[in-house]
Amino acid sequence: MRLGYLILFAMGLDIYHMKAVRDPVNPDDHIYWDRFLEYVAPGSGFEQYLRDDIPDFETIHHISLFSDQHDFERQRKAAEASGDATWAERNLLGDPASCRELINGIAEKKGLRADVDYCDGYVDYPDGTYRGVGDRFVGWWKRIRRKGFYYIDAGYQRKAMIERFREDYDDGGLYVDRSRFSSLLDYVEEGWEDWVAENLRKNFIENYEERRSVLRIMF
Repeated sequence: MRLGYLILFAMGLDIYHMKAVRDPVNPDDHIYWDRFLEYVAPGSGFEQYLRDDIPDFETIHHISLFSDQHDFERQRKAAEASGDATWAERNLLGDPASCRELINGIAEKKGLRADVDYCDGYVDYPDGTYRGVGDRFVGWWKRIRRKGFYYIDAGYQRKAMIERFREDYDDGGLYVDRSRFSSLLDYVEEGWEDWVAENLRKNFIENYEERRSVLRIMF
């Protein structure tokens, strides 16, 4: 088995074929337009699926909670050395219960909702913001809407590609040209040609639709 396969097998590789749709089947299956335009030029034909109501959120404030004092002190000193004046407002030592007063003080200072108790989970507020609490964080976010489009899954391939694939396709890359789909066959690892090539032909190449198909790569 060649080294190229061993590397991609160890580090992981997921290849997705997605097809744009106007209306969501799964609300979580969407691509933000600004992210799409990092790889695809305007005028690609996907504008027909474009919406301006794709849900997202903006971070208002986030506090990381450290359980290890040594790690906390190390990062605190590094922040001081770099001149990070707001580090203490974004990092605390302890858990949500033990840091409750400190968290409330930071929240009040920033005009955020300060709750008397902090329990795991998320709380939505009428103004479109929400607060989340976990073992190691407390955060406040605002729900927003962005441009983008929804998609459905049309094909999937995991691993079994030679290392050169990593050189020619980007991690997180989005591709819409037919040539990018058809060239997938050039990277199939030796010994996997039958099963993998059949999957790629059936679910990626023959299933390709102009101005609708998107190839997503995740390492």
